[in-house]
Amino acid sequence: MRQLTIFLLFIPSIAFSIEFEKCKTLTTYDHSTIMEYSHKIDEESRRKMQSQRMLEHNLFDLRGKNYWALYEKCLHHLLDGQKLEDMNANKLHDLYKTLKKIFFYAPQRAQLIPKLEELTFRALAIRKLDKKPISDLYKSYLFVRNFEGARKLRLEYPDLYLPQVPKVNTKKRQKRDLLKLIDKGSLLTQKSFSFKDSGLVIMIGSPFCQPSKKFVTWLLKHDELKSVFINNSYWLMPQNGNLYIEKVAKENQALDGVEYLYIYDQADWPEIKYWGTPSFYFYTKGQLVGSIQGFDEFNFEAKFKSMLSKIDLI
Repeated sequence: MRQLTIFLLFIPSIAFSIEFEKCKTLTTYDHSTIMEYSHKIDEESRRKMQSQRMLEHNLFDLRGKNYWALYEKCLHHLLDGQKLEDMNANKLHDLYKTLKKIFFYAPQRAQLIPKLEELTFRALAIRKLDKKPISDLYKSYLFVRNFEGARKLRLEYPDLYLPQVPKVNTKKRQKRDLLKLIDKGSLLTQKSFSFKDSGLVIMIGSPFCQPSKKFVTWLLKHDELKSVFINNSYWLMPQNGNLYIEKVAKENQALDGVEYLYIYDQADWPEIKYWGTPSFYFYTKGQLVGSIQGFDEFNFEAKFKSMLSKIDLI
């Protein structure tokens, strides 16, 4: 269980500079060079975290910026169709693993989808029996909320177990839009979001997270806090490549007042740097006042009430 921590201020991410000099002369994918820079990003990130006492969420943010720089300076110009056709199976596999890592860290994931598609189908043409890249591509579609792409891929590969995507009712997207399950999970609909003029809490949680479950159990035992929290909060799940429709729908039906919603795009929430579960972000009139990360039932209540008081909810 992650140690409970409360923050009133965030430490800004501090970028470091890698020149990527060797990439300037690359005309084809060189895995050893890319791995050299990848290791350097990881090591520099850890060193920066230790030397400046950065928080874990800043470390992730720092890696994301530098992995995207690695993509732009070392890979983007090497990923046209002809260069991919000239790669053998091993080189395609190495490149595939590299892009997966960049996709995990970099916030510009949607921009990588066309390259992941091209690489996946090229790799599949060479390794016809290995369908794992298809499953990974399916999750990538769900991650960036490309539901149509996921649905088409599922129809193309009926022999693979790819979880069904519910019907999706969407409109022109606005910043901070959310996705809500209705009709027992058969429909996913877009839900607009707006800050209140008063206090509001954003909880990042998950029905699969044991500390999140413990928080729910704890909350339901505290009637004086339950109504205040439920009526002035949103329960949001971190953006990822799994929807777990049945589980989320079941959880929402089972717990009175608890409704988990899907984040449409974490980039809509730039002030939230850490998406670990559970974490709690406290706002007043749309401004972030502070946060609590983790849940420890022995130390949580005092800090929770303190933050609710700061945003005038109690």
